Amino acid sequence: MSDISSSIQQKLDNLLDHFKSSLPGRIKELRKQLEEFIKSPDDSACADALVLAAHKLAGSGATFGYKNLSERTKKIENIAKEVLGGKALGELQIQNLKEIMDKLESDHGIIGKLGTFPVDLPLKESERIIYFLDDATSEEDELSNQLQLFGYTIEKITAFQGIEEALLPDTEQILIINASILSEIENRKKLTELKKHFSTVLRIFFISQHGDFDLRLVSVRAGGDAFFHIPTDVDLIVDRIESYAKRLMSEPYHILIVDDEPEQIAYHALILQQAGMITSVASNPQQVLKILVEARPELILMDMYMPGCSGTELLTIIRQQQAFITIPIIFLSVEERLNRQIEAIWQGGDDFLAKPVKPEHLVKVISTRVERTRSLRYFIERDSLTGLLNHSNLKEQLNREIKRAERTGSTLCFAMLDLDFFKKVNDTYGHLIGDRVLKTLSHLLRERLRRSDIIGRYGGEEFAVILFNTNIEDARIVMEGLRENFSQILQRSGDTQFKVTFSCGIAQFPDFSSAEDLTAAADEALYRAKDSGRNRVNVMVK
Repeated sequence: MSDISSSIQQKLDNLLDHFKSSLPGRIKELRKQLEEFIKSPDDSACADALVLAAHKLAGSGATFGYKNLSERTKKIENIAKEVLGGKALGELQIQNLKEIMDKLESDHGIIGKLGTFPVDLPLKESERIIYFLDDATSEEDELSNQLQLFGYTIEKITAFQGIEEALLPDTEQILIINASILSEIENRKKLTELKKHFSTVLRIFFISQHGDFDLRLVSVRAGGDAFFHIPTDVDLIVDRIESYAKRLMSEPYHILIVDDEPEQIAYHALILQQAGMITSVASNPQQVLKILVEARPELILMDMYMPGCSGTELLTIIRQQQAFITIPIIFLSVEERLNRQIEAIWQGGDDFLAKPVKPEHLVKVISTRVERTRSLRYFIERDSLTGLLNHSNLKEQLNREIKRAERTGSTLCFAMLDLDFFKKVNDTYGHLIGDRVLKTLSHLLRERLRRSDIIGRYGGEEFAVILFNTNIEDARIVMEGLRENFSQILQRSGDTQFKVTFSCGIAQFPDFSSAEDLTAAADEALYRAKDSGRNRVNVMVK
C-alpha cells in the first residue's frame, strides 16, 4: 500500500474547497425547490426535481465528509419519494422539511474532510530482476544461464547478508535461493523479515535436491512463494514467474464513470487514476453508447439518479446492445433502501456501492470485477496450453493490425514459426514432454518480444507473431535472436536433456497487402526455411 501522491491530494483538496464554496448556492436552490414542492405536492415534476437535487447533495456531502449535510438531505429526498409514491404530504411532514432546511442553512459551513488514504499502486514496469547468491552450486549456475535466455536480468549477491541492500522498492524481483540456507534459524528470521518488508515486489523461490514435507513447510514459514526440486525444467520456473508478474504486465483498467455531478466525476476519477487506472467520463447519459463504442471501457461506474434518464433505465439500454451485455456495471449512490439496490442488480447491475465508499474499497471492488472479466475473455480467446491467442483470434487480430497499418502508413511483419522434428520429440519422450516444449517456446516469445507484439498459436507446433511498425530486416534480426536463444534451452525428460530448434518465415505489409496474402507469403518463407535445412529464418520479399 502507498500513500496518495501529493499532486492527487492537492486536486482532491481543491475539489473539497470548490464544494464548500458552492454549498450556499446549492442549499439556496434546494430551499427554492422545497418551497415549490410544498406549494404543489401533487405536481410530480416538482417532487422529481426535489428528489434529484436532494439526492445529489446527499451524495456529494457523503463523499466530501459532510455527514450532517448528507443525512439531512437524504431525509428530504425520502419524504419527497413517499409523496411520489402516493402518500399525502401532511402538516407534520411539512414542518419536518422546514426544520431540516433551517438546520442546513445554519450549519452547512461545518468543514468536511477528505484526508489522505492508502491505495494500491501499480508497480513500475521494468525488466524483472532475479537474484542468486554468488556461491551458487553448478545446478544454480546452469539455471541462472538458462533464465538469461528468456531475457531476465540476473544479479549475483556476494553474501546472504547483502540481500536487503540489493533489493529495490518498486520493481518486481525474484530471489532464488538454495533451501539449505534454512538450516540456520537466523537465516529463516531474516528471510521472513525481508518478505514482510518487500511484500509487494519480492518473490522467494527455494530450490533443493530434497523436497520432503518438513523442508517445504519451513520454506513456507520463511516467506517462500515456490519450491522447486532440482534439477528442474526451467520452463516450470518461468511459468511461475509469469504468473506472479501478471499484474505488472497487464494493461491499466479502463473505467467509464457516468454521473451528472462534475465534482463526483472528478473525485472518483482521481481515485481510480491514483490506482493506475484509465478513466473516461460521461455527464450526460446520451453520451454513454458512443463512448462504449469508441473507448471500449472494461467497467461502468454509474450513479442511480440522473436527470432525463435514471441509472436503471440507462442500464437497460446498455444491456439491450449485444456488444455490451457482459460489461460489468457498478452502481454508486446514497440509495440506502435494500429493495432498490436489489432491483438495480436484478435488472442487470453487477454490484451496488453506497456512498460514502472508502477509496481502497472502491479500487478493490473495481479491480476484482475487471480482472474476472479479463480472465473469462482470456480463456475464450486463448489457446488452453500456451496461453497465446488461438488461431481464429490471431487471424482477427492480423486483419485489425493491417487496417491500422493502412491508416497510419506503417509497416507490419508477420512471422510464422514451426518446431523442427517435433513429431520425433513426441515419439521419443511422450506428449507431456512435447507440451512442455510448446510452453517453453510460448514463454520465450512472451518474455523476449515487445508488449505491443501479438503472439498466437497457429496450430499444432506452429506459432505466429505480428510485429507492428517493424520492417522486414528488423523482424529478421529479432527472430534470429529468438531462434538462437531457443536452440540453447535445455529441455528435460527425467534425467535426459535435449534441445529443440525452430524454423521461421517472415513476410511484410505492404509488400503483401491482405491478411491472406501476408499469411501465404510467410508460410511459403517458412516452407523454404524447412526445405533448406531447418533451424533458420527465411524472409519473403516481393
